[in-house]
Amino acid sequence: MTQQQFIETFNGADQLKRAAMFPTMGLQKSDAHLVLPVKPGLPYKEIHIVGYAKVRAALWYVVMTDGTRVPIKAFKLHNSGVDTYNEWVRVAPSKAIAEAVRERMISAFDGVVLPAERNN
Repeated sequence: MTQQQFIETFNGADQLKRAAMFPTMGLQKSDAHLVLPVKPGLPYKEIHIVGYAKVRAALWYVVMTDGTRVPIKAFKLHNSGVDTYNEWVRVAPSKAIAEAVRERMISAFDGVVLPAERNN
């Protein structure tokens, strides 16, 4: 499955299909993982951003206050942390959250995939 196919399939699927994609594609362990705490009072307690080099894609999900994980959106994973961050900004829950984690995200996702695999 190409990067674009993974992203389109993930973003177009319901919650159960999204969850089923990971074991069937061998994506049990991410290659990059960033955990972002959120302000109290929201229905979720953390935002997670994970990257998978195998499909050259990243995704973000929230962990609800009851511990349930809810996948939200997939996006392109690039060799450059800056380019990956720019993809995240397009699907982030808000510009303020995206800006608040800019440096941490760039650092966490820089070089996760090889340059030759960058675009497909």
